[in-house]
Amino acid sequence: MPVPGRLHSLLVRVLPRRLGARFALTVVLTNLVAVLVALAFMLIGMRLIAPQLEDTAARIVLDSLDQAVREQAAAADSSAAVFSVSTRMLDAARTGVLPEDLSATLDAYAQTVGASALVLIDSGDQVVYAYGEPADVTALRAALVARGATMWSPGALNLNGKLTVAAARGITGPESETGEGWFSVATPLATDSLFTDAELTIAPPEAPTSAIGEARHPEDTRFDDISVSSAGGVLHLEAEIPGVDARTAATAIYEGEVVAEPWVTSLGPWALGAVLVASLFGLAVGLVVARTIMRPIVGLADVMGAHAADTMAGRTPASPGHDAHLPIELANLIGVFDSTFTELSEHQAALARAKEEALAAKATLDIAFVDSLEGKILVASDAVALINPAACSHLGVRAEDALGASPESCFASAGLLGEDLEVLNPGKLISDSLKRATEAQMRIAGRGTRWIEVHTVTHEPDGRTLLISTRDVTEERRVNELRNEIVGLVSHDLRAPLTVIAGYLDLLGHEIDDASRAKAIASAQRSAARMKELLEDLLAATRAEEMFSPAELGRVALRDLADDIVVSFQHTSNHELHLTSSCPGEVLGEEKRLRQVLVNLVTNAMKYSPEETRIEVSVTCKDGNVTLAVEDGGPGVPPDDREKVFERFARLESGGSGTKPGVGLGLYIVRAIVESHGGGVMVTDRLDGEPGARFEVTLPAAPLALD
Repeated sequence: MPVPGRLHSLLVRVLPRRLGARFALTVVLTNLVAVLVALAFMLIGMRLIAPQLEDTAARIVLDSLDQAVREQAAAADSSAAVFSVSTRMLDAARTGVLPEDLSATLDAYAQTVGASALVLIDSGDQVVYAYGEPADVTALRAALVARGATMWSPGALNLNGKLTVAAARGITGPESETGEGWFSVATPLATDSLFTDAELTIAPPEAPTSAIGEARHPEDTRFDDISVSSAGGVLHLEAEIPGVDARTAATAIYEGEVVAEPWVTSLGPWALGAVLVASLFGLAVGLVVARTIMRPIVGLADVMGAHAADTMAGRTPASPGHDAHLPIELANLIGVFDSTFTELSEHQAALARAKEEALAAKATLDIAFVDSLEGKILVASDAVALINPAACSHLGVRAEDALGASPESCFASAGLLGEDLEVLNPGKLISDSLKRATEAQMRIAGRGTRWIEVHTVTHEPDGRTLLISTRDVTEERRVNELRNEIVGLVSHDLRAPLTVIAGYLDLLGHEIDDASRAKAIASAQRSAARMKELLEDLLAATRAEEMFSPAELGRVALRDLADDIVVSFQHTSNHELHLTSSCPGEVLGEEKRLRQVLVNLVTNAMKYSPEETRIEVSVTCKDGNVTLAVEDGGPGVPPDDREKVFERFARLESGGSGTKPGVGLGLYIVRAIVESHGGGVMVTDRLDGEPGARFEVTLPAAPLALD
């Protein structure tokens, strides 16, 4: 509801300028009005209805006590009724003999319900079964006998000075109409949870009275000799609880505050109306004053929200205007916020620039460090601060294990060895690499022997901050060794044809007959062809690094590749080439490398097979692999040499014709390319049992393409 303009102006002038004083005045005025009105009506009402409150409170206590007795007695009676219709209980009452298992059942029942006493008597009033203290059992039996053959109504019973609830049932069995005995159970009356804020005492019937103030004696048909009195807001109630044996079972003594629930009912509609009017009046006053106080606070919140939005957007917030009636504290607070948000806006812009620079620096770091193919380990204060994936791969360590550890521990698991197979100390390797790049062997389980080059730099005088670089030079060393071996071998083999050519050229310088001249020219041509083959092998060796590993992977259909090669050789070879294929044979690899594999295998087959013989090329697929096979009609490969043929410079004798020309690199290159594609190669006998060799290349099949 909007506040009228005149009332608002009046309150602005009357209320103090300080916000704390305004709130305090609002609370005091509102509460004072409400409390004064409510207190006046409460005092009047209390004087008028005090006696009714006592009686009502006493009735509530007696109702609760009576309900507790009835509920617990009904529970005991329900349990007794269950046993009273039991055939076995009827037999026990008739015969006076209780089976052991029935006795155990009754014992368990008595313990479960917490019985003070439990008895089973026959029609002659003799005890067949008893549970509890002997005195309690005797008292319960006496009460049963005193009541005669009538059935009890369950209720309270004084059992040797203890208040219990008792129930009794005649033993009839499931069909009998007349009782053959009695079954009775007595359990302590539970009153602990009836009243949480008052004291209830169960005293013997003859307990003396302890009333406070003037006692009154209201009537209640459920209890005897009721006494009610009160003093200082404390209610004192005494009442005798009648027992099922027509005697007083106990005296209940209650002391507690007068129950307040009847207040509203006793006060009447006029009291409710008065309280409602006082509450509404106090609420109206509070709303008017609070609305006046909160108006500048709401305006301040709006201004601060606009300032925050400008600041987060990097804009300089506009300076807010000031209400002439604004409290002093809020006016000062707005000034502080104004200057603070201006500074925050400037800092926000600076942070945005710093964030952009940090992102650019991170991108540069990712390129130079994280994504580098060289291993990088940053050491600060003798502990690994950063390590990139390449270094983890080189050293066989996990980044989470390396971070925070010493740099020596990262190299320790690599099994470092020197050029002469001496064990290298990781610390010495790092210190030596500060002077020059140092190479070392590594022996990591499952990866064989690898070579790495380690180079370390530092810009700190104490050397506590290091950047260690590692580079895998295994392939580089292997290619260099291969080149050196081939150059040595080929240079040795080149001397023989060169000597032949030189000799025949010298011979051609003299006068000789035509036959000798033709022979010399033919021999020189054969030697030149031999030199050409050796030079081609040398060229292949210098490019071995390119042939070993695929530069990029793509889907290659081996059937199409084999068909292309077979067709090309059919026009230049004196052999009969034949291709069979049961599948496309798609694999992941580089077509240039795989073409070299098949060319080398077919060339090898033609070299060792007699002319006009058949060479079989096949492509098959099975169990997720593709098999490329080449069968020739040559002499075959002895079992002892089937691994050797794939080694460098391996050349076997061909039957009686000696060693074929070449330096023994063709099959070695085949194995290197196949293994770099994740496959394998082997040589066996022909499948049809005929003379010859069968070379099989097995590669993983390419995964099925997904839509």
